[in-house]
Order: sequence, then structure tokens, then C-alpha cells
Amino acid sequence: MGTNSKTSHQPYAVAPTATEVAELPAPAGAASGPPPTGATAELLDMSALGGPVLPPDLQHLVQEKLTSVLEQAAPPAEIGPAPAKGEAAGGELGGGAAGAVDEEEEDEPEEDAPAAEQHVEPQSEGAAIPEAELALELDSAEADAEEEDEPEEAPLWTVPTTPPVGVAAGVPALISGSDLVDSTATLISYNTGSDEPREVLLAHLSEDAEGKLLDALDAGEPKLVPIQVEKEVTGRLGMDEQHKLAELVGLAAKGVNGKLKHGEEMTTKTLSQYQAAQKAVGAVLDNPALTDDEKTMAQYYAGHLATIGERMENPKALPYLEGGKIPMVTPYLHTGMATVTEYVPAPPEEGEDDGLLKATKRSASRIKATIDKSTGTTSWDGETRSKANGIEYAIDLGDGYSAVYRPYAGNDPATTEYSMRGQLEIHAPAGAGHGQDLVGRLEQLHLNNRAMKAPEGELTYLHANITAQGLAKNSGVQQALETAHALEDLQVQELFHERAHEAIGLDATELGAFAKRLQMEAAHKVLPKKVTVLRDAVAKATGFADGAALAASSGYDPTPSRSAGWSSWNRFDVTGAPEQFDAAWKGKSLIHNIGKGSLVDVFATGVLASTERRAVMGIGGGLGMSEGADKKTGGANYAFVRVANTSSAGKAGGRLIWDNPRTLIQRADYYAYDGDHFGALNPHGGHSTHGQTRDPYKIANFTSGSNEVMLRNGADLYSEQAPTRAIASSAAERNAVLALFASRGITHLNGKPVEDVVIYNGK
Repeated sequence: MGTNSKTSHQPYAVAPTATEVAELPAPAGAASGPPPTGATAELLDMSALGGPVLPPDLQHLVQEKLTSVLEQAAPPAEIGPAPAKGEAAGGELGGGAAGAVDEEEEDEPEEDAPAAEQHVEPQSEGAAIPEAELALELDSAEADAEEEDEPEEAPLWTVPTTPPVGVAAGVPALISGSDLVDSTATLISYNTGSDEPREVLLAHLSEDAEGKLLDALDAGEPKLVPIQVEKEVTGRLGMDEQHKLAELVGLAAKGVNGKLKHGEEMTTKTLSQYQAAQKAVGAVLDNPALTDDEKTMAQYYAGHLATIGERMENPKALPYLEGGKIPMVTPYLHTGMATVTEYVPAPPEEGEDDGLLKATKRSASRIKATIDKSTGTTSWDGETRSKANGIEYAIDLGDGYSAVYRPYAGNDPATTEYSMRGQLEIHAPAGAGHGQDLVGRLEQLHLNNRAMKAPEGELTYLHANITAQGLAKNSGVQQALETAHALEDLQVQELFHERAHEAIGLDATELGAFAKRLQMEAAHKVLPKKVTVLRDAVAKATGFADGAALAASSGYDPTPSRSAGWSSWNRFDVTGAPEQFDAAWKGKSLIHNIGKGSLVDVFATGVLASTERRAVMGIGGGLGMSEGADKKTGGANYAFVRVANTSSAGKAGGRLIWDNPRTLIQRADYYAYDGDHFGALNPHGGHSTHGQTRDPYKIANFTSGSNEVMLRNGADLYSEQAPTRAIASSAAERNAVLALFASRGITHLNGKPVEDVVIYNGK
């Protein structure tokens, strides 16, 4: 519920993040002085601004790195178009940064609107955003941050240092920014049977963020150089290859066998082939300089020729069909020491290290874990993997850490498993206590690694609702997204003007890190105003007077819900209208058929999990109705439920039922079809994506018995998302589920006694 409190929904003070970015100290002897300002077009011409002078080659490198970072900082793909490079929603950014706005305009805001209250109103579609207004947005955001002087924001969820061992679903970690789908990752600590578990971070990369990750990798073919090595080899001798003994003797045998097979007389051609082989072998045997190995080789071929000659003289002595075929002539192979040429990766030249991570492209695979069905404990030895259809990168992060990434690019949706595209694993060395380090390693892959705080959470919440409620095409929302992006670009340029002298003396790798730090700092400086601008636009697009009215509404709650090892964001159009929702869904429930599994196994893990989640939890395949097809359609990243009439929902056993569908349909991460589409997201997956909807009121009116509603990752059965009924297939199964609950001290599910939840034959 919305609190309508100042600290909850007003512009936030920007506080240091959980994973701090250290300031780069200025090199010894670097010039200092007042922060330089000036036009964006002259961003690197510091001498003209009275600041420190950067050498031309350094200017080029800094410009290149800064441009690269800016190009990668695009809005989320599903939320409408980004401004063109160098533009702010149709307006030129190249004409000047915020510091280039006339001083009179900066120092004297309009009398009827204090600077701290200035904001960019959503404009008509296609209208340019005046640069002066963007500058005022920056001034306002900074003023808000300074005046409020609020205490440092704590992360929404603390990233655990030591994830609990063996918990199959893992524990969630919220990461700021839009690099990860839903801004969430999962930490799993696999039991290994020893005191050294294997801790892994699992995440799903947004397609827009892939370029950043790939830019961190050196996955190209290594430069090879020839070296001479002495080694044992097996192969043909040079004398054999020079005189083509194997080829000539083999040809003679083949010709004679052809005549023997059909009972024909030897021809002149057959005789010529035999004589040519005989001459070549004889020439070698007559060579007085033969080594013992070469003599043995020549005698090997002479033996074959003797057999061929005998058969030519008396072709009927051993009828062909009675085993008289001349044996196949295989080359004589010799094993011994030899000097051979091999090609190996060239050692890096001095100063050549580009700071990229070494990566190897290989066939795709998945963690092959196992699970104890009675306890729900997951185990993995840190090495065993199952095969997948596609390619992946194995990445060395150093210090015993590694990563595996299955890219969007290179995995053709028409021929590979669509659901695995974008999956990222980061592995720690054996042992416990690496949870926060695993999250920190995201930075090596050029990804945001900061623990999410409330302001960032609200921005993610707004983006999730834009997608769920179909607001991306609204012109006001589009304009707000473009404004937010332009604000960040301007802030990057301002920061560079202030800190350009720190780039003096840095090499190419350090300059790249410097540019990325500026980008991250800029994102946090403008975050309060980005939230305000986007909240106002979303509010007007959904019928609220402004952002303040939306924030004060009963359904507005920008705090994510824990759902086992992941997070989910709610949609305020459902949480804010419970009576309307319940009326539309009256007499309807959501159901999930367990299939080939059992209620005991499902409740042992505590989650209803997607096919992809089950794989890393250690739950074997074959439980879902169409697991292979779902991997191609993309539905394997989702758990499937179905709309059914409440009156008939409980007639079959092996079923979970939600008689209050709002507990699941208030989430922002589902989509649905009124028919069986195998959860299609992939337009090339063999199943139509036509008719897909996220509208909860359309879903309530589904009529097809094969309708489907897909929930990202799955549902936490021990949370507020717990089912209201679990229909057992037998009395024994019901007793086993209740015994499991008793062993864990679970007496209620979402406020309802477990004896009333688990039912068999109405009891």
C-alpha cells in the first residue's frame, strides 16, 4: 500500500550505494582548479576553458571511452525508443552541456516557479526537449538532494554474504539498473557433501545490456605462432609419402578385387597398376640408405604385392565368394619421436593487455544439479553439466571466479533454445561466504553491481507497470523516458567537465573504468528527477492528476515482493482496485496440474517453478507437459497456470488451486493466451504469439479449456502467493504433505490452516 510519506514517494536524496565506487585520485602533478565548464562539442578542449590540458592522444581515448559508455546507456528495450545518439528527444545535445546554458537563466529561475520545483512537462509526441529545461532539471535534482539531507538509504534487501546451503530456490538479490530482467538475481549455495559448498549467482540479462557484457570479453581467435617441439607421433614415414607406396599398392589391390568379384580376366590396365606399384616398392627396397624402419615399411608393402600377384596368376584358386578377396591395403604407420611444428597462442607483448576477460565459445550447457526429494535440498559438484541446444561463453574472472553466459546474438531463435538466451551464471571458488563478492563480480562484466535502494526500486516498479499495463505507446510516457535519458547524458558531461583532470596519466583500461564510473555516478545524481518525471507521466497516462496523486493512491507500492529465490513487482491497477478485480473474477480460480510430479515433491521445495528454474534446482525433466517445446517458445522461463471455474477446479487430484486469483494476477510479470500456445514468446518457435495479453480483465473472461497464464520463474508456495487449496491424489499423499509441514513447523499457508488447504475427497 502507498504510505503517502515524504520519504517514500517524494524525490529522493542520492546516497552512496551498497557497492561504493571509489574516486579516482588525481595523478601526482595533475593540475587542479575550478571545475571546468563549456560546450559539449569542445568537451576535451580543456585549455580553452582554463583547465588542465589533455594530450591529443589522451583526448582521443577519453572521447572514445566516454562515447562508448554513453552509447551503452540506453533505456530498457521494452519501454519505447531512445533518443538518437547526440540528441535529446529530437533536440541537439551537442550544442552544449548544462554548464553552457546562459548564467542568467540558471541563476534567476522564473519567479512563479522556484528552481527546486521545476520539472519537464510531457510534451506532444515528437517535440524537442529544450536544453535549458534539462539543465534546470539537473539543478533541481541536485538542490533536492542537498536540501533534504536525509540519512543514507539502506538497500531494499541485503545481499547475504553466506547464502543458506542446499536451499533449492536460492535467495534473491536486487540489483539496481535495468541490466538484469526484473533487476533481480538469485544466489544458490549447492551442497557438495563436504564443508565446501558451491555458491553461484544466477541472473537473466536484458537483451539491451548484452553489448556491455560482450565488450568486456576477449572471445576472438587467439593469435598463433609456430614452435618446433620434439614429441612422439604416429604416422606414415616420409619415404612412403614421397613414393606414394600406400596409394599405388592400394590401387593395384582394388583393381584385382574388381576382376575377382565378377570372375573376369585381368586386363592390361589391371596389370599396369600392379607393375607400377611393384616398381615403386622395388625402388625403395633397392635404396642402400634405408633405415631399419623404412626397410620394414617397404617389406610390408612387398608382402601385399606378393598376395596380389598370386591371385592374378590363379584367380580361381580361391573363389571370391569363399574369402578370396585381397585384404584392404592400409598405410603403414610408424610410432616414434619426431620434431614437429605446432601452433600455440602468442604470449602478450609488453603493454598489450587490454583488460578484457578471456572467454571461450563452446556448446551450451546447464548446471546439472540433483535434489533430495524428501528434504528439497539441492546438490552439485561444481562441474557436471547437461547439454543444451546453442552456444555459450565460458569466462575467466580470475581469483577462482568464473562465469557462463548464453548470448542472444549467436543463438538463432529459429534453431536454438529461446528460453536460455541471456542466462548468466557467476561461480565462486569452493567454500562459503562469497555472496556479496558474486554480486560484485558483475562489474567485471560491465554490468551494474549495486544493491538496489528505494529510489531505484521505484524506477524499476514504474518500468514494470509500463510494460504490464501497455503504456509504452503513450506519447507522454515516451516523452518522459526520453527526458530521463537526456538528463543522464547531460549529467555525464557535467561530471566530465568537473573531473577531466583525473584522466591524465590513465591507460586505455583505466580510462574505460573512469568513463563507466562517471556514467554510474551520473545515473544516481539524476535518479530523483527521473523518478519524478516518469511517475508524473505514468500517472497522467492512467487517469491520475499527477505523480503525487498516484503515489498517494492505495495501490501504489514500489516495494518488490520476495518470491522464493527471485522478486516480483506488483501492478497498481490491480492492487488499487480490489473490488473491481474481485467482481470481474467472481466464480473463477487459477489452477496448476502437478502432472507427473507429486504434491510432496512440490511442497518440499516450497515453490512452483518454471522448467528453467527446475533445471538449476536439480529437479529432473519430464515433469512438464511440453518441456522441450517450451524451451523453443520461451515459455520455459515461466510457470503455467490456467483459469477455471471455481466450482469445478477441485474435482481432479494432483492440483494446486488459487481461489483468490488476485494473489498472482497482481504481479507485473505475467502474460496469457486464451488457448494453448506453449507460452509463446519466440516468433520463430513454431507457435503463434497472436492473441497474447496482459490485461487481467480479458484473462478473467477466457473461455478455452486450454488457456494458459505464464508467471515469470514461478510462485512461492509459502508466501502470500500460497494456494488456497491443494488437491491430493490419495489419502496417503495428503498425509505425507501434512507430515512434511509438521516436520517444518508449518501450521498455516497464507493464514489458512494447512489441514484445510490440503484436501482429498473433499476432506
